[in-house]
Amino acid sequence: MADSPIHPRQPSRLTNRCRASQGITVSRPETDDVDKGEKDEGPARPAPHHQGHRARGFLMNKTPVASRHLGILMGLYMFFYLALGFYTELRFVERMPIPDLLMEDFKFYERALSDALQEHDPYRTLRIGPGYLYPPPALFVVEAFHCVKSALLRASFYLSFNIVLLMFIVYGMARYYGYGINQTWYWYILCLGFAPFLELLHVGQINVITLFGIFMLFLWIEKSPLLSGCGLALATLTKMSPVLFFVYPLARKKWRVFTIALAMVIILLGLSALRYGLDPVIKYPSVLRWLTNQFVLDQNSQSLLAKLVWLRRALSTRLGFQIPILDFLTTHHALTHRILMLYIAALILASSILFAVGKQAPEALFIIIGLGTALSPNVMWYHHYTFILLPLLVWMGWSRLDWRVVLWCLAGLIIAQNDRWVPPYGLLIHAFGHVSMLIILPSYPTVSGS
Repeated sequence: MADSPIHPRQPSRLTNRCRASQGITVSRPETDDVDKGEKDEGPARPAPHHQGHRARGFLMNKTPVASRHLGILMGLYMFFYLALGFYTELRFVERMPIPDLLMEDFKFYERALSDALQEHDPYRTLRIGPGYLYPPPALFVVEAFHCVKSALLRASFYLSFNIVLLMFIVYGMARYYGYGINQTWYWYILCLGFAPFLELLHVGQINVITLFGIFMLFLWIEKSPLLSGCGLALATLTKMSPVLFFVYPLARKKWRVFTIALAMVIILLGLSALRYGLDPVIKYPSVLRWLTNQFVLDQNSQSLLAKLVWLRRALSTRLGFQIPILDFLTTHHALTHRILMLYIAALILASSILFAVGKQAPEALFIIIGLGTALSPNVMWYHHYTFILLPLLVWMGWSRLDWRVVLWCLAGLIIAQNDRWVPPYGLLIHAFGHVSMLIILPSYPTVSGS
């Protein structure tokens, strides 16, 4: 198999002997034990750093001059990355001033919580934007912070909680692949300075809590089926789109994780019925059907369909020509979205089959599901791009910080930083995500060496 930007080829035994003869120490990655009760068909992941496996870093194992030059380039990148992120967020502040509109979305959730606690309909505002459109158990998350009476203190707790939670996700992914802070310091800057994350904090969205559930699914799928299953249930019941991740434990034959996740979904729905009444649970399927048929097509919307509508208008008004297939796709909204969902489902199915026959690592399947989940909603906003962070962290860690993978991810993230207010207003982010899924789909079943 040829060397690839996704997984570098394992060094041969002859190469290792030659290195050993030259006095170069050759180390082999160790592997953790998998669950005794469940057999993982995929490759074993590299052992954590504390078990003796010395992980290779993007800026490590270079000559002093090369490391210094790479450090300068990385420093310049981070400067412009943060500058673009702050600029994007400050433009958003102009539209939604602070403190008047700080955590505006969370206030909508609190209104729905108040309705539910008073035995009124939390879904009475059935509109995109001010309406509460999540499953009833998500109100538990809202209520946990709503108990803080002071609005400013509540906002402080909520913002701090989201920041710490994202930092824990970054730390957990670095530790999972055996890296220390000196090798992954820039991961923290990439995530905490990510413009969609800054906007998420601004409006008070719950995406990071959903992301944490997906993180739990990935991190503990082998060692703790209970935590992994609870994570999947948490992600699904705070945002419905992560339901696609139920494919992940199925493909890996982690039946306990799948069963626990289903059981937790049922239990949390039952608890929400006891707390907020049975009516919201009964009504939510109709709310979900309504939501899946809504298409917001203005410039603020970040769905792929909205970006194609912008592209059609730009080509027509600025260049004076039309593309028939583009006209068709942008006038048949429901059909276009079904085509997108079928395409993503086909990628996930192909990745699952490759994994089942031993031609792909589980990380590839996880990344494809993650990117597909992030880019597929018919109603999508800029802060939803926060969901691409975890798949990209997995990709960089899984590749052993291969410089080609790292550069590709850095390019995609800086596109997301700048694509909010400038043409093509988000289309490039979708292009990056879909190209990434196509890049990662080919067969790379082995784990890279150190």
